[in-house]
Amino acid sequence: MKGYKNFDRHNLFNVGDMTLVRDLIDKVCMNDNRDDSLHNSLYGLYDGYLYDDLMQRATSQLPTTDLMDLRKLVEKINSDISINGETTTLI
Repeated sequence: MKGYKNFDRHNLFNVGDMTLVRDLIDKVCMNDNRDDSLHNSLYGLYDGYLYDDLMQRATSQLPTTDLMDLRKLVEKINSDISINGETTTLI
């Protein structure tokens, strides 16, 4: 078990998705008690990695509205993976 799933971020994310990830990273960075593993997991979305524990880590670090937005993005990623299988983001 590897702890993450791969997806092609270039094919899946739109501008709004990219903005959401950037905003969440900024919010986590502003938190004095930030969880560096959450920070890294959010950055992983840019590279096409969906870490299994992302939502669990985010629960303690982000407000409810942000969690709802992140959950929608994770569902979008998981839906794409279930339809197309794991894919790779070319960097």
